[in-house]
Amino acid sequence: EGAIKRYGSLSPELLERIDFELQTIAHTGYPGYFLIVQDFTSAARSMGVTVGPGRGSAAGSVVAYCTGITDVDPIRYDLLFERFLNPDRVSMPDIDIDVPYNRREEIYGLISKKYPNQVGRVSNYCLWTNKVNTRQSIKDVLIANNKPVPTAVNRRGAVPEKFLTAEELLQFAEIKNARSGTLKNYSKHCGGIVIFEEEGEV
Repeated sequence: EGAIKRYGSLSPELLERIDFELQTIAHTGYPGYFLIVQDFTSAARSMGVTVGPGRGSAAGSVVAYCTGITDVDPIRYDLLFERFLNPDRVSMPDIDIDVPYNRREEIYGLISKKYPNQVGRVSNYCLWTNKVNTRQSIKDVLIANNKPVPTAVNRRGAVPEKFLTAEELLQFAEIKNARSGTLKNYSKHCGGIVIFEEEGEV
């Protein structure tokens, strides 16, 4: 039905391409993935949320085009489906959905409502700025406990013992549990979510 809407008449070559893609999608176990993406991209568009016309290798899929996931005609531009999903080298197909940053929470809410207790956010962290180091740990603990932060803590170099001894510092649980080089905190990935197969797996 989607192919008829997109192309009008269906040539034997087009039907062969569609059959090949559908067989590959079924063989690799991704029909559900396509249907979920088609479902929330259609819902997003009905809400006036831009989800992009199709970027990356997904634009090479006639099935994605016919189901309305993408708006790029791979036949017109001679794009290869095998770059997106290859039956000889199965890897997770990547459909880029470009949702404006100020409307991402709406789409997350939409998906969470559709699949209650099955949706989780992906966390992320920056390896360069989110690692624990001694000086920053001391500063964070002092601030959290409403203690003044001596100027020396803000400068590189050794922390003088005259304001707090090592024993006094270790009285704070945050310092005691800190390990230099470990991750300090996590944040929500701007667009990464996971939909679990069964309820309660989150």
